[in-house]
Amino acid sequence: MSKSAILKDVVVLELAFMASGPMCATLLADLGAQVIKIEPPKGGDMFRFMPPFGQTEHAGENVNGAFLSINRNKRSLALNYRKGIGKDTLLSLIQQADVLIEGFKPGSMEKWGLNYDSLRQLNPRLIYCHISGYGLTGPDATRMQHEGNLAALSGLIDSFAPAPAIPHLAPGLSMVGAYTALSGILAALLHRTQTGEGQLVDIAVLDALMGLQAPAAGELHNCDHPRQGQAFMQGEWPRNALYQCACGHYLYFGAGEHRYYQGFLHQVEREDILDIDDPHQQTQALRALFLSRSRADWLADFGDTDYCISPVNRLDQALQEPQVKSRQPLQYVKSAKGEHISLGTIIKLSAHQPPIAQPAPKLGQHSKMVLQEFGIDDEQIQALETTRQLLQKD
Repeated sequence: MSKSAILKDVVVLELAFMASGPMCATLLADLGAQVIKIEPPKGGDMFRFMPPFGQTEHAGENVNGAFLSINRNKRSLALNYRKGIGKDTLLSLIQQADVLIEGFKPGSMEKWGLNYDSLRQLNPRLIYCHISGYGLTGPDATRMQHEGNLAALSGLIDSFAPAPAIPHLAPGLSMVGAYTALSGILAALLHRTQTGEGQLVDIAVLDALMGLQAPAAGELHNCDHPRQGQAFMQGEWPRNALYQCACGHYLYFGAGEHRYYQGFLHQVEREDILDIDDPHQQTQALRALFLSRSRADWLADFGDTDYCISPVNRLDQALQEPQVKSRQPLQYVKSAKGEHISLGTIIKLSAHQPPIAQPAPKLGQHSKMVLQEFGIDDEQIQALETTRQLLQKD
């Protein structure tokens, strides 16, 4: 079977920042799209120098590793595009682009004359993807928010903390917005091949998080034990829970199917637990059972069985898992400043040849090259530099 880059002729302009939008663009780059990350000349994507690990140019330009991890295989154009000649330049690019991804608060792009209704007049084939916390509609659409606000509102933080534990943040949840946006963009590209028309893709990260809650919400509405910590999907049903071991470490026990649960209890000679009707009392019995041995002992005897027993890893331990190392969802990429961790090829397709991993670009690293490729003449590029609306990083 021959392999080629599936989206090799697709041009993506990324006007997003932080996590969801940039990661979506990276996933499109993995599929072969040409992604141009358009950033403000002063500071760029705020994720670049986000403290505590990032430092601005004036403090030594130490780019945050989180930024590096989700911005590979892109080119950076540092352009002030909100008005004047900078905006005219951006419009020239949009006229030739296939996809635009933006992550501004609803109303901002409209204020700058860069909203979908304006741009589709310029390029009817444009697929315009908006990603924000609350999306373009609803009473909270224009409210300021961060990932933690959305995780809190969605009920996921509460779901992750069975009573009486104190709720805690679960970092990275907003990334689900990247995959939701990817699905929408790919569907819109397919629609365009059928009709020749672009469209608006409106993604709210809160919608995506609520989508994750669908199974738990179904239990909440229908099952006999809807309260926090009592439903299977909320992770406190006896055979779908975390248990501490004698060594102090935790493991996950997920023998959800009755035959596996029964088989496990038979092997450990504790079939009496099956006779306990109350799920909380079953959980207490299992807690005592798992506390009787170290995690290493449990994994040695049951780690390779169908009883679904896994260690609760730290991130550094997860990176060393044989399955993770084999498929490389994260990989090491070399840059001028050394080696760093980056997103690997998450979506593996048999007829697709993923591009060779390139490190995240420096701010403005490809500014002139990109503009020249889009037909912007040297006089206009010079004018942009003279008025400090363009940054070229040598």
